[in-house]
Amino acid sequence: MIPVLNRGELILTRDLRRQAEIRDALAGVGIDCTVKVSHCGGRKSTAVGNVTPIAYEYRIYVRRKDLEPARRIPAGLNR
Repeated sequence: MIPVLNRGELILTRDLRRQAEIRDALAGVGIDCTVKVSHCGGRKSTAVGNVTPIAYEYRIYVRRKDLEPARRIPAGLNR
């Protein structure tokens, strides 16, 4: 676990798969992370006009010293 006062937010996503890909990429280079899951409700429109509910948002945190190296990982973190 990363202490609250020693962490920085890497990314916020509402996509469960993307959250898992990012965590895997971080683990692959040895960067520890913490994920905070929040229920956010709401809806999302898709490309074809379908509306799907958004149930959760995932905030991924890393140690502050790892924030810049984590942002350089080529796992689509900046999408």
